[in-house]
Amino acid sequence: DNDRAVEVVKDQLQASEKVALLVLGMHRSGTSALTRVLNLLGCSMPQHVMEGNPTNPSGHWESQPIVELNDEILEAVGSVWNDWQKLNPGWEKSPARAGFMRKAVRTLQSEYDDSSFFLVKDPRICRIAPFWLDVLLTNRIDPKIIIPVRNPVEVASSLHRRDGIDPSLGYLIWLRHVLDAERGTRGIKRVFTTYSQLLENWTKVTTQIADGLDINWPRYSPRVVGEIESFLDKRLRNHHWNDQDTLTGSPMPGWVRQTYEIQLRWSEGQ
Repeated sequence: DNDRAVEVVKDQLQASEKVALLVLGMHRSGTSALTRVLNLLGCSMPQHVMEGNPTNPSGHWESQPIVELNDEILEAVGSVWNDWQKLNPGWEKSPARAGFMRKAVRTLQSEYDDSSFFLVKDPRICRIAPFWLDVLLTNRIDPKIIIPVRNPVEVASSLHRRDGIDPSLGYLIWLRHVLDAERGTRGIKRVFTTYSQLLENWTKVTTQIADGLDINWPRYSPRVVGEIESFLDKRLRNHHWNDQDTLTGSPMPGWVRQTYEIQLRWSEGQ
């Protein structure tokens, strides 16, 4: 229950000494690139980072144990990473959830140890954001949310190329993730941004994140700027649709277009 999570936030943030940045974006939405940029600005990464692969050569920058745990949770509730249907709401009140809570707390402590400012990123968390908010608050950690959005035509094309997923299904998977991430984080301090904005002007994006979440980047210098600009390679973006073309002439369903249009406005502060 998201309202309950918000109340817990209000009760516990006074005692919080740690901050976790949750990067909640759909698969193939530039979440890895954004996470690495934030890491270069001074946010700690997990102990066991998932390695890169041919479809993501620059790295995923997410915790392998947390990914595995999220897959366990989805399996336990009868779902998988590429499911577009709503999760069974009954799992939130089942005894199984308490067991996963204990395991998640142990995993979080193992992965981040004594870090006071760290990144948690896995697209699967979009589906179960209230669960992870509870986990963080159990550890008296202040959650701050970043929701990166990518053009759904590009996401559907990327899923089709990588996994053979039909674009019509890809749109539904995109919609489920972005809607669940938005609904599950209401009442928590958050910022929306886009993959295009990151590639076009990362300094503006990171400034907007810092301002919107009331944080300061601990690591920022000309050397760090050079590291980030060397890392961000626009050539890795294999699918590119102009947003205006997407909103007026793309093949995506109307409800997907409407959702993307709204989140674009939010990413621009409107």
